[in-house]
Parts: sequence; structure tokens; C-alpha cells
Amino acid sequence: MDYDVIYEKFLDLCGYDYAELPQTDALRYHLINNGVDLYNQKAKKYESRLQGNIICDDDTESINKKLTSTELMILAYFMCKIIATTKYTEFTSLYGVVASEMGLKDYKAQCTARESTISYYEKQINNLV
Repeated sequence: MDYDVIYEKFLDLCGYDYAELPQTDALRYHLINNGVDLYNQKAKKYESRLQGNIICDDDTESINKKLTSTELMILAYFMCKIIATTKYTEFTSLYGVVASEMGLKDYKAQCTARESTISYYEKQINNLV
């Protein structure tokens, strides 16, 4: 299965503005590789439900297995979760210390919303498994 199929499914599910997503091939490959790592960890736990040992080949822009539609969605949701977690970390790192000093309103509510997004992706993954 090639990276284009994987990344297109990710784009279908993620809901983020394209400007917030990886802009270079190297960063997209990194996202796919990290998603595959998380997928493989989950597959080890649920061997009877998911095929594991997926290996990425950045040179051919493909993985070594053909995923079912459900497995592809799980992988894409892992990639979504990575982006959501990264965005949450960026937000809290940038504004956490100075939120009150800058007059940032509803900092806690914004953090809660971002945490909910991460939880949503985790729930989608678990429901599909």
C-alpha cells in the first residue's frame, strides 16, 4: 500500500486546516512512520484482530502490507492523534506559563477541547479494533 493512499485517508479523517499539517514529504513520511509504529504496538496487543509488523519504505513510498479498510482507518486515526497531541503540546508549551499574563481567555477550556480531540481519536481507534 502506498503512502498516498494512507495520507489521503488521514486527510479525510483529521479535520485540521491543511496549513497546520506537515508541508514537506519528509515530514509526511515522519508522520506515517510514527503512525505505523503506534499501529504496530496496538497490533501486538490485538494479534487476532490486526495484522502487524508493518514496515515503511520511504524510498518506494509504501508499506509492506495491504491493509483492510478498517486497518487503514486505524492507522489514519493514529496519525490524527499524533497531530492532535502535537498541537496540544505546542499550545500548552507556548501559552501555559504566560496565559494569565497575556490575558488569554479560556485557556483551560481550550486545553480541555484539545484533550477531547485526542480522546476522540483514541476512542475511534479502540472502537475500530
